[in-house]
Amino acid sequence: MRDLSSPRALVIRDGQRQRIAGREVVRDDLLILAEGDRVPADAILLWSTHMTVDESLLTGESLSVRKVAAKDEEIGLNTLPHPGGDDLPFVYSGTLVVQGQGIAKVQATGIHTEMGKIGKALQTVEPEDTVLQKETRRIVSKLTIVALAICVAVVVIYGTTRGNWLQGFLAGLALAMAILPNEIPVVLAIFLALGAWRFSQQRVLTRRIPVVETLGAATVLCVDKTGTLTFNRMSVQQLFVPHNSGNTFYDVTLHARESLPEAFHQLIEFGILASRKDPFDPMEKALKQMGNYYLAKTEHLHDDWELLREYPLSGELLAMSCVWQSQEGKLMIAAKGAPEAIADLCHFDALKLHELEQHISTMAADGLRVLGVAKATRQHSS
Repeated sequence: MRDLSSPRALVIRDGQRQRIAGREVVRDDLLILAEGDRVPADAILLWSTHMTVDESLLTGESLSVRKVAAKDEEIGLNTLPHPGGDDLPFVYSGTLVVQGQGIAKVQATGIHTEMGKIGKALQTVEPEDTVLQKETRRIVSKLTIVALAICVAVVVIYGTTRGNWLQGFLAGLALAMAILPNEIPVVLAIFLALGAWRFSQQRVLTRRIPVVETLGAATVLCVDKTGTLTFNRMSVQQLFVPHNSGNTFYDVTLHARESLPEAFHQLIEFGILASRKDPFDPMEKALKQMGNYYLAKTEHLHDDWELLREYPLSGELLAMSCVWQSQEGKLMIAAKGAPEAIADLCHFDALKLHELEQHISTMAADGLRVLGVAKATRQHSS
């Protein structure tokens, strides 16, 4: 959290652009944000163009959210609302810009940011004793009381029967020392250390030894999966291509070591063409990774094509389109986005749209994020 709270920042001061450390950003600074930038402070967007931000660090949601420029009544806000949701003008410290550009006015820095509030809250958390520690303390307390009672009884009995109170006191003290459970803390430390060592064999690092006992007593484990069980990375699981001879599904996970059938090459090809060359979005990264794995040294990868125009994702059209020019002068248009938006671009009739919805429902029922891909061709004319 300390590293994420102080990224490098590009600001406008005295009319000049300056690259400074994130910790040097102050309130009312103007931040220049672009793809790949880590936001150094909580701020309000004054201007933006097709900007999306990955806020999974604060919200746990892996999908990036759209950002829009603030309205006049929002610019004067002294405090920002909590992160989360599309089409809001607020950006937060520690989040990542994955698409577009923007200029933002800093509203909060340091411990006053959402990231800082998390750190401040963690400082107030006091660790509690585990059940094993409480039970051990209770047993030791009872044994101590018993040992003291026996010690007093031995001293009194020895002194009254033999008349030697000094020897009686020494005998009672020796008996009490023998009864006190001095070995319990040592035994517990050794066994908990063995449990931590066994965890390490399963690639689990234990920062505090008492956690071993707590985890051993757990029956239900609830976690925020993003960043805990997952890495906020996506991969292509299933492919679907309509054919005249019938619709074709292909499960990539079942054929991971096999070559990709020719029928699905264009799907990956134009999915990559509808993405950025150096993507930050997890979905675009997954498409590019799959293309590099299955389509390497084929005619379906076009590093020599020229990008002429890009139509980013917007609230009106949930699809991104890119216009490319090949070496032969042909114009190729690649689009990807929500299947409904792609169907609208392709002018599907009611029958085709109904069939598409059925296939979307089938894939969505498996917990997949469904993405549509389309292409168009046009001969370039001067």
